[in-house]
Amino acid sequence: MRRKYILLVALLLGGCLVLSGCLGGSLPPKGWSKPVVANLSVEDEFKDFIYVGAMQGRVAAFELFNGNAMPSWRYPAESQMSYIYGDPLVVDDKVYIAAYSGRL
Repeated sequence: MRRKYILLVALLLGGCLVLSGCLGGSLPPKGWSKPVVANLSVEDEFKDFIYVGAMQGRVAAFELFNGNAMPSWRYPAESQMSYIYGDPLVVDDKVYIAAYSGRL
């Protein structure tokens, strides 16, 4: 009797799991990346910047000034990319971002 009860519970749980997969409507991926600090030359002086890939598919730059992070720029103004998982890469005063969609 106990064996039948365990089998019935297992079948019910398995059936619920299978049916939940048929509902569709999966959640969209959410992106994240850690901030990256870079020291860049701006108008013949070096400044520290923090670059962050936002969940909305944008990249934001903040200038570090006296211990505060001041917004510098954001690209694009409207989200055109998908979620960002990779950390921003700064090479020769250029910022590279890889998006979930495969765009760079």
